[in-house]
Amino acid sequence: ATLPDAISDLEILHIYTTATSIKLSWTSPANANLGTGAYYDLRYKEKTQDCDLQTDWDNATKAATSSLPIPDSSVAQDQIAEITDLSKGVNYCFAIKTFNNAFYSDISNIAQTKTLASQTQLTTLQYEGGWNYAATMITQTLTPDKNPYYINRSACMSSNSVLTIEPGVVIKFGPWYEEGWYKYPVIFFATGQIKAKGTAKNPIVFTSIYDDTYAGDSNNDGNATLPAAGNWGGFQINSDNNIFDYVIIKYGGGDTRGLMTFYNNNNNIISNSVFSNNLRSIDFQAYSSTQPTIIETSDFSYTTSRSITTHRSANPIIRHNNIHHNYGGIDVADQSEPVINNNNIYNNTAYGVTINQWYNLTNPVNARFNWWGHESGPTYSTNPLGQGDKVTNNIDYSNWAVVKY
Repeated sequence: ATLPDAISDLEILHIYTTATSIKLSWTSPANANLGTGAYYDLRYKEKTQDCDLQTDWDNATKAATSSLPIPDSSVAQDQIAEITDLSKGVNYCFAIKTFNNAFYSDISNIAQTKTLASQTQLTTLQYEGGWNYAATMITQTLTPDKNPYYINRSACMSSNSVLTIEPGVVIKFGPWYEEGWYKYPVIFFATGQIKAKGTAKNPIVFTSIYDDTYAGDSNNDGNATLPAAGNWGGFQINSDNNIFDYVIIKYGGGDTRGLMTFYNNNNNIISNSVFSNNLRSIDFQAYSSTQPTIIETSDFSYTTSRSITTHRSANPIIRHNNIHHNYGGIDVADQSEPVINNNNIYNNTAYGVTINQWYNLTNPVNARFNWWGHESGPTYSTNPLGQGDKVTNNIDYSNWAVVKY
């Protein structure tokens, strides 16, 4: 007889926590399913002094089996469950055992979190001297227990401030606001450092107040308002060493300059991230750097315009990304010299990579080793058999990949 291994990676998926529900994740342990009848036994209780599930397992509430996945017979497969009908503003403890059709495993590690005190709970960021139209953000750390954070007016950082954002934080941006006769999108002006480092299971989310997918229905109106590209402005970044790792950015780009505009090209990093359903995406209005910004292992999709634009002499490194289903892929302008290698660039409506009329370098753009959506390479006059995304003149698309990375 074989006992299933105990689960050791039970984890709260903080970006989905609402006033009445919590999502959890774990990976299937060894020997989890030896035949029909295997199941997970997930239990929870309110936290008092301690999470005493180890000693009070029998008195804990048992999650309905119908709300849990059937244990996977393969090891290390993602398993997700959502527990609903919880009480508002309560700190819960969770643990799980596996029954493999013969034996129970030992109890897992214990995960804990607090439901939102109210479905319309919103936390504001901290400003020097309190909020006013000229206020600047102070150095602070954002934590998921205060989700979701809310920015409803354009916000500024001072040059010496640091904004640290922990995994699982959700930041929602308000809709366009009026000042006098004009309407403006909410913009985050960053002259200090942003350190947004999420994880694969607990990414950091920047999205619209109308987006009910993350941290619930914050404006409590059901489906009366739905998120859309351009609901909020974006980031104006004039500092270096900013980090965006495992972040999700959606429904922004209302600022005509871009969803994320870099005026400083020095050592910024975007990695393992998702940019989706934005009106505009990344724009480099920066000069070249010996430590250029790197965009890697990220996904850009369903952007109403182009996904990335480079101006001036910006020289970002764009590698190992998926750039697809946008109006346009990458637009190269002025004297910029991006390095665009080893990406999957496909199903973009107008083009994969293009040079606009202000591009005035004699060297071709380095867009080698990419997959263009077809083994025949990109569509261009000098590649008559190409059936992939379109490119324009003065682009080195050689040595393209014949299969998707």
